Amino acid sequence: MDFEFHFTPEQDEFRKEVKAFLNEHGKMPESLGKLGLEEEDMTREQFEWAKEFRRKLGNKGWYFPTWPAEYGGGGLSSAHEMIINEELSHYDIPGGAGTVRLSAPGLMVWGTEEQKQRFLKPLLQGEANNWQLWTEPDHGSDLAAVETRAIRDGDEFVVNGTKTFISGSFGPPDYFWMLAVTDPDAPRHRNLGAFFFPGDLPGITIQRLDMMVRGSQNMVYLDNVRVPQEYLIGEETNGWQVMQATAEVEHGGAGSIDTEDTLTPVLVDFIKEKGTSHAGKNALMKMYLSEKTNRLIGMRTYWMGQNGKDMTYEGSQNSLVKKMHVWKTGIGTLEVAGPHALLYETAGGKTELAQRNSESTHAGGSPEVQKLIIARRIGLSRTKEKAHVSYVGVNKES
Repeated sequence: MDFEFHFTPEQDEFRKEVKAFLNEHGKMPESLGKLGLEEEDMTREQFEWAKEFRRKLGNKGWYFPTWPAEYGGGGLSSAHEMIINEELSHYDIPGGAGTVRLSAPGLMVWGTEEQKQRFLKPLLQGEANNWQLWTEPDHGSDLAAVETRAIRDGDEFVVNGTKTFISGSFGPPDYFWMLAVTDPDAPRHRNLGAFFFPGDLPGITIQRLDMMVRGSQNMVYLDNVRVPQEYLIGEETNGWQVMQATAEVEHGGAGSIDTEDTLTPVLVDFIKEKGTSHAGKNALMKMYLSEKTNRLIGMRTYWMGQNGKDMTYEGSQNSLVKKMHVWKTGIGTLEVAGPHALLYETAGGKTELAQRNSESTHAGGSPEVQKLIIARRIGLSRTKEKAHVSYVGVNKES
């Protein structure tokens, strides 16, 4: 059975165009130094070069290829996006769409036309970036329990609170995407507002977190930050509903276009040079099969999202399988390389990074959260859930 995607002659011509563009614009100057394995290793100069490169992608509609052209996307098919992603994977380019992919669906579904033109379009064109302010010191998996408050004062909201484990480099960002309590007396899920507001408003303090895994994390303190009403997305107390468009994507509902496996080849080279046990060889094969399983499940979910198919458990299944793969990779590299896996000198640091990353499976909802969502959506709870309204791009059959 052939699981590979086959492109048309017209799509092959498009690939040539992408190759030519990347050959001219996708090579980071050697003067900026070698790009590290982790985002926290990125220099300010590399960060700025990557921002400019994303603007160039956005100008061609290739930053968010399948999104509508009137809002800054490319209006292209999912096959075009596959080609772009595959070709991008051959280049060392810092960062990526990141949390823009998470905020964009909420803006698309719930933003007014004026807000889409003002906020969404610059995001999709690579002209602006944002950080997502969700997790708090006392609230992570239970997002509805956030304590940050945004209390109305005339035409503004006065925001006070603390957010933690916020992803982002070289802040402040252009915008923050935030959930906060707007009505302390209202029932749960009916007491929240969603805000998309400038990152340089007075009263915002950012503190970088030094972590073992998932670098470029931050604390964000909000001290009497005055946010004008124009930055409220949706109604004042339906922020929970607004954020479900984001949560559905963060929980894997957009699927993924996974590119080539870069870890398995370096482990094969390691075995050729230093050898491994029979158990190590078995571990490598399991990692390889897990990688291929990841790709197929991610692609299936991507296809469903792009073509407007009804989804229930598929997004969280996609997310859970990927989280488990990260965990398996940590165990597998240790089985293959033994103590060498803990050394940065081994395989250019990739095995050491795999060890640390294996302890980081909480982002976008922990494995337990994904299992709970799956259970509810296959009918193991009192009610059977369906996926919330979201948006992942233009619905086009390829």
